Amino acid sequence: MQDLFEDLRSLARRGSPQVAAQMHAWPLQKKFLTRRGLALAVADAEDESDDDAVSAAEAEPQFMADYFEKIHVLKKALQEISKNLEKMKTLKDEVIVASNPDEERDASHLLNKLLDATMAIIKKTKHALQVIKDENTLFNRTYPEKISEGRIRVNMHQIVARHLQQITVECQQAETEYKAVIKKRICRQVKIVYPEASADEVEQLVESGDLSAATAVKMRITGTHQSLRNAVADLQDKYRDILRLEQSVAELHQMFVELAFLVEQQGELLDQIQYNVTQAKDYTAQAEQDLLQARKNQKSAKQRMCWLSVCILVLIIIVLVPVVLTLVK
Repeated sequence: MQDLFEDLRSLARRGSPQVAAQMHAWPLQKKFLTRRGLALAVADAEDESDDDAVSAAEAEPQFMADYFEKIHVLKKALQEISKNLEKMKTLKDEVIVASNPDEERDASHLLNKLLDATMAIIKKTKHALQVIKDENTLFNRTYPEKISEGRIRVNMHQIVARHLQQITVECQQAETEYKAVIKKRICRQVKIVYPEASADEVEQLVESGDLSAATAVKMRITGTHQSLRNAVADLQDKYRDILRLEQSVAELHQMFVELAFLVEQQGELLDQIQYNVTQAKDYTAQAEQDLLQARKNQKSAKQRMCWLSVCILVLIIIVLVPVVLTLVK
């Protein structure tokens, strides 16, 4: 099982070292935790046999606190993603205003590294949300009587999942904008390398990615052969960036769809909890009616017993009085 807790805690450490210093891998104190595992805490295999021996009553107070802490770590990860998005906007502007190829190349390199890091955080956070979702489902099956706690868990999970869904859309938009910037740069450079190319030819060249040496031979350029090779190499680098961005945008779209499904599933779980609440209210109302009826029956039974006792007493008197009178005579 892969330990993702340290990765997410390192993100929290950047924003709040004091909080991060207090974080710990949560003890897997309940059966449903040991079976499912956690995205943010991994226990050793030897500890799992001991976990089953811990009673639910002893583990309950600490576990809810651990759940809040896990949600807090996820929120820190979302804050880190938001910060990266702001940095991406700044680097994109630097790419646009770069005055020479070296500055543009450096800014693009930093931007690509930031994109990769952000995608990694999004994937880990999504995985953690999926595990927590499974944990919530198992909790509500194992402890159907703990309705309030189940609703709190689902609501907190939905808030974080929707936030991640929104950030995923923002990241996808940022990557799409960066892709448009790169395509414009490529089009301008192709026009420089191949000034007689029409707009359709330039667009076709950019879309196809056919920036090989064979294509370069067809281009008309004033200058040395080395200048031609440098121009083609630069175009190839930019095209690789476009391919990487297209793949990243596709992954983000898939994540958005999966997060939407995850939120929908949690909504169904919340509906199930609400149904259980309604059922519990119905059962309570029925129990109250049964209790009232039982009290009436009890009162009637007491009255019957009282009359029966009186009748028995009268019979005893009727039987004993003649006997006593006979003995007296």
